Amino acid sequence: MAFVPEVKYNSEKLPHIQAIFDPKPPKKSVVIEGIRGAGCLIIGGGTSSYDITLRGILLSTDTQLPDGTPYTKPSGTDYEKIMEQKAYIESTIPAENTDRTLQVETAGGTYANYTVRRLDDIAYPASQRIAVQEYVVRFKVVNP
Repeated sequence: MAFVPEVKYNSEKLPHIQAIFDPKPPKKSVVIEGIRGAGCLIIGGGTSSYDITLRGILLSTDTQLPDGTPYTKPSGTDYEKIMEQKAYIESTIPAENTDRTLQVETAGGTYANYTVRRLDDIAYPASQRIAVQEYVVRFKVVNP
């Protein structure tokens, strides 16, 4: 069985994360070159801000209860289920100018914590809204 990391935003679990793009924080250094000499000074700096992108899906039927028991909900309310989950995502991850904590499970119940802000709208590419709806959220890490 493959390890699927749990992702929490401000202590709220995000549903069905399929991909996490969290690059290594870039280092920022200052290079000072002299006009006469053959050399330079390199002043080490800190890390600069970067983006973390989460890609997930919203499903119209639940496939598993929180305790792990298999469960299939009869369809017929597929559109409503997708729209309920979309409303949950929009309310859980508001677009506000406030720092929040994003937690990404690394292994064995330990989490990598990031201080982030969501600056862009949540994207819904390939808008199907029948059985599966993809979503993409991009965060700016403000305190690497």
